Amino acid sequence: MLQLDINHYMFPIIDVRGNIEHDLESGRGLDIETTVFGDFNQENCEIVVGLNIETKENQSHECYEIEIHCLGFFNVKFDEGEDDFETEEAKELAIVNAAQILYGLARDTTHTVTSKGPWGAIVLPTAYFSPKDIHKRP
Repeated sequence: MLQLDINHYMFPIIDVRGNIEHDLESGRGLDIETTVFGDFNQENCEIVVGLNIETKENQSHECYEIEIHCLGFFNVKFDEGEDDFETEEAKELAIVNAAQILYGLARDTTHTVTSKGPWGAIVLPTAYFSPKDIHKRP
């Protein structure tokens, strides 16, 4: 088993825009795309994980256009007898778990920012990430 400790996180991009053409009758849901990427520092048992969340292009019915980039820096601690990422699967699971943590932070941030917007507060839908969702770092 491994434990992730978040050292630091930041939002290099938070861009939330109210869509003035939005029609209340079309609802307030969001159609989003997410991208996850991660890097390892094997020596220090550290990972850096990025999460990008954006509303899909050409969705003129959406109440908000959103682009959020979140970056997190994590220390990884292993159980007694385990001292590193022995398998590729362990690395992928660490990134996936870190992405879930960042997604929760992004959901909260989106809710806070949109609460002052023209269409009221929005909560991003829940998301599940798997190792196949991990991309190479841009």
